[in-house]
Amino acid sequence: MKLPSLQQLSTELTASFKRFPLSIIYACIAVLTAMYAIHIGDDIDEHFYLLNLILSTAIGIPLSFAAYIFTEQKQLKNITRLAQFVVLAVIITIYFSLPNSDTQAQYSVPYIKYALFAGAAHLLVAFIPFLKKGYTNAFWNYNKDLFTRFVNAVMYSATLFIGLVIALGACQLLLGLNIKAQVYFQLFVLIAGLFNTWFFVAKIPTNILALETI
Repeated sequence: MKLPSLQQLSTELTASFKRFPLSIIYACIAVLTAMYAIHIGDDIDEHFYLLNLILSTAIGIPLSFAAYIFTEQKQLKNITRLAQFVVLAVIITIYFSLPNSDTQAQYSVPYIKYALFAGAAHLLVAFIPFLKKGYTNAFWNYNKDLFTRFVNAVMYSATLFIGLVIALGACQLLLGLNIKAQVYFQLFVLIAGLFNTWFFVAKIPTNILALETI
């Protein structure tokens, strides 16, 4: 596996932010909230608002991505903002539909519904460019590309995480720094939630239907 240069990585990440800004912003919100939840380290039962914010913004990532892809492929960029407002409305609805500290009902049912909806949101990413019939080859090539991007993102993220953990461990061993275990958890969340997402959306084909001829 050949790692990209810092300049190449910076270029790709900048381009992906310009193309999918809200998807990355939702990832930022989810990651920063999760890092804060790790930092306070209290029982999550007392902080349902944090868990709900993490879950609702996390599902906003695939929904926002799908909205960008749909308007881009259908050449409907004039309704991109409207599509993203719809996504935001869904996120807010999900947030308030999840349990809070005052909820008396069983907690499991809303989260089961959330899991099903999250699965549907990720499936939407795979199907949204192909509402028209007759692009079977493009469909498989696009999803193959998504899978390849996912595997590459996981590999790069794992490499980055392991490298940083080794560096922190060396600092702790050689310099006597007191690095708490929660720092490693926060680092994992940062890389897995933000870097992995950001890297994944980079280089997604701009003309997906053109993959029919490959």
